[in-house]
Amino acid sequence: MSKNKNITIIVLAVALIIIGGLYLSERYGKIVIDTSVQESNSATGQGTETGTNSGAGTGTSTSGQDSNDATGTTGVTKYLYIEGFNFYSALATANVGDTIVWENNDNTPHTVTSDSGTELDSEYLSRRDTYSHTFTEPGEYSYHCKSHPSMKGKVIVQ
Repeated sequence: MSKNKNITIIVLAVALIIIGGLYLSERYGKIVIDTSVQESNSATGQGTETGTNSGAGTGTSTSGQDSNDATGTTGVTKYLYIEGFNFYSALATANVGDTIVWENNDNTPHTVTSDSGTELDSEYLSRRDTYSHTFTEPGEYSYHCKSHPSMKGKVIVQ
């Protein structure tokens, strides 16, 4: 009887571990594995943008349409998000003329602020607020949140 009791306890423990892992994977899986950037263009008409657009040389804010920078290069709009005191994707790539839109999904206000220079300089974004920036020059653009300096991200523009 003691041997059967031990086996039952082991089976229940393994089942709890598996169920707990499935729950955590479902609950937090997108944070760990979602490193892709969602793209939108005028053919799909997806996405909307609100908020400020205060970076230098950024053009204008769009609503789910292709952006068009000063050189006439048409780019796509890519969406990143802020959640759990992190930027997702923390490393994004874009082409000259592309617009990146950050949406804050946290209850805490955050910013998108260049590590050096003023290329990225959002106001504080409340939950569901967005900030967009059209990149007109190739380079690496590192950024952080003013209130939470451990929150870091980078956009590589080709």
